[in-house]
Amino acid sequence: MNRPLALSFHQGRFRGLHSDERELRRGLPWIRSPINLKYGLRFPQLFRHSDATPIELFFDLFFVANVSTFSSIHEINKLEALFSYIGFFSIIWFTWLQITLHDVRFARDSILERTFKALQLATMVGFASTGPSFSTNIRFENRWAFKSLTVILACSRVLLGLQHAVAASFMITLMKPAYKKTLIMGATYCFMALAHGLIYVGFREETTQGYYVWIAWTGMFAIETFIVFWISCKNPILNLEETHLNSRMSLLTLIIIGEGVISITNIFCGSRISIFLLDKRLGAFGSVCG
Repeated sequence: MNRPLALSFHQGRFRGLHSDERELRRGLPWIRSPINLKYGLRFPQLFRHSDATPIELFFDLFFVANVSTFSSIHEINKLEALFSYIGFFSIIWFTWLQITLHDVRFARDSILERTFKALQLATMVGFASTGPSFSTNIRFENRWAFKSLTVILACSRVLLGLQHAVAASFMITLMKPAYKKTLIMGATYCFMALAHGLIYVGFREETTQGYYVWIAWTGMFAIETFIVFWISCKNPILNLEETHLNSRMSLLTLIIIGEGVISITNIFCGSRISIFLLDKRLGAFGSVCG
């Protein structure tokens, strides 16, 4: 009995089928082009999605899990704790944003794309592992967390550079202007990965100051975000207008707000329990004294 291969580059046996049926018969491909040829070779476009895919939603949940874990470990009851929360949130949010900017334009379900996504999920797990020791100041006991964060940030940018290189490889003949711009974005991420590597090398037991590391990280996040958005605005093919970026950000915002409401409710309930126990103890003490 002849069965179609689930993973195959051979398409001859599917030529007589409709495109949707061919996709079902072929199974998950190794790699897929982000280019949509619906209007022919003269008008190539990138594939657009109206809603987030399940794997994108799963990635968003990893982001929220990081924020929830950090807020549950670090009580935000003073200014330093608030700055730590803002700093950690900024690190994972800018990383999430760069990955999302790639996904809404170039990502199409394939084995290679799922592999990249699994590695990006691993970076989110790495962020979660450094959360308990994260603070605004670098000290001897938490220096390893900042070193780990630097390595994780470098790895995530290397992955983004590779993903943009893969997307650009499909644009060489059909989208030459977009091809060059995509390579520039990929090169930007690779350059940022190198910069993170230099920051890691620059760590010293006595001389490294957290203030300077924060300046470096903030500046790098701002530079890469500005370059990507500037290129996206200048190139109509890479434009973000018809993507589901707004949907992704709106959904993530709602999830974060929901998580925040749950945290506030837990704090409020804990305070009420503490007040109730204190009232009972004071009542018992008054009875004994009376």
